[in-house]
Amino acid sequence: MSEQMTRLEQGLLHLRRFTDATYAYLMGRQVDELRERWRRTQELMGESIRRVDLHSHTTYSDGTASVAEMDEWRQRTGIDVLGITDHNTLVQADDCRRYPQLLVGEEVTGEHHHVLIHFPESLIMPVHQLAGEVENIRRQQRIPLIAHPTGWMGRVYEATRIDAVRMLSGPFLMEIANGAGNWYDYRDSTDESARGLWDELLLAGIPVIATGNSDAHRGANVGLVWNGVPTAAEDPGAIYQALLSGCGFVSNGPAVVVSADGMAPGSPAIVPQRQLALHIRTADSAGLARWRVVGDGSTVQEGDCGGKTLLDVNLDLPAGHVRSYRVEIVSSDGRQAFSNPFRFSLQSDV
Repeated sequence: MSEQMTRLEQGLLHLRRFTDATYAYLMGRQVDELRERWRRTQELMGESIRRVDLHSHTTYSDGTASVAEMDEWRQRTGIDVLGITDHNTLVQADDCRRYPQLLVGEEVTGEHHHVLIHFPESLIMPVHQLAGEVENIRRQQRIPLIAHPTGWMGRVYEATRIDAVRMLSGPFLMEIANGAGNWYDYRDSTDESARGLWDELLLAGIPVIATGNSDAHRGANVGLVWNGVPTAAEDPGAIYQALLSGCGFVSNGPAVVVSADGMAPGSPAIVPQRQLALHIRTADSAGLARWRVVGDGSTVQEGDCGGKTLLDVNLDLPAGHVRSYRVEIVSSDGRQAFSNPFRFSLQSDV
């Protein structure tokens, strides 16, 4: 019996290795195409945009790739900074120091929620309660990142767990896009519900910075979705600080840089005048399909891009009665980008 089991186990191991190798080959072809696509897109934009993936795992927790292999995939994807955020451990830190573009973090994995910390001073043990995880991260003077706040592929959180996110005060980062469990595209139903939760929080006046991260457990999934940060900085720490300002966007393809009355997203909440001058600059070398401005969770204006690869849109939007405006872009092949919001203090708040 044990010999039969050994043969079965060996067969299953061989099948797994073959499946992993086939997937890595197929995904690698997509990665190569998307890297070249992004190179052309950034040339169209005419400014420096760094791409950051804040959430991934290695063999130091439940990932299948080593730190070195994850950095190889980072380079292949063209991602500028990759966060190595293994579960409840920092043993990966020594390996990460060998690779300048890797950012060390921890995914504090409790039974309630998963919360990320980057550049931790020391290991944080889970307390299995979201508010507690967030408080422990803030004690280290760090900004917490709520991972997959409504669930991930194949696992949808119950209402009470999502309500715990609604009870948080800001500021914090939150994933509106998470690639865990997905193969060729990060999107599933939980990404849509996470965006809905984001709009709820913004409407409640909570300063939430949206992020999109691969949550890669395989090297081939690095950069499945990422954060675009308009900055010329090259140091991972400086790029991360720029991301924390809320000036960037979440994407798996297009670039979008927006300004309102000359200000970037993430600027302190202001009391606007009656009108707001919004400028949208967006590009995708594979073609753009449409744009949409979202105010307090509802469509304010939208338009067709006609397959153009570069588009500038100028809008005068009503102000003084909305909590936030954000921009969505869809490319010709369905890839998406979501700008971080402009947040406003209403007259009634003053």
